[in-house]
Formats: sequence, C-alpha cells, structure tokens
Amino acid sequence: MTTKHQTHIGFLQAEGATISVRDGYGRIFTLEREELAARVPLKSSLMPDPPALGLADQDVADIAAFLMTPGQ
Repeated sequence: MTTKHQTHIGFLQAEGATISVRDGYGRIFTLEREELAARVPLKSSLMPDPPALGLADQDVADIAAFLMTPGQ
C-alpha cells in the first residue's frame, strides 16, 4: 500500500531508491521508496488452482506437454 492508499499486487521487479512491481497484466508500476507505506507478501499464489479453472490433472499435463513441444 502506498501513502496515497493505493494497492499494487504483483511481482517485485526491482528494488532500490525506487520499487517496481509488475502486475498480472504485465504493467509495471514504479514507486519512490518513500511512497511505500506497507509491503506485504501474499500467502498464496496469484495463479488459480487448476480445479478452480475446471481443469483435471490430465488437462494440466496436456497443457504442459504442449508448452514443452519445440516450435510452440
């Protein structure tokens, strides 16, 4: 959360005088360190569980195999 009460959820990209966070849409937010009021790591993944997406174990295996196929 920032000092302006904004919340950014994503992946830490850079940390120094400024802090950069990439959200789930690929947008990068850069904040000055003094703008940061709190930093809280998520206790769970941003990625939903396969069953929540209606995917069975075999579906996940098929997707992984497809992504690992050369030329994809």
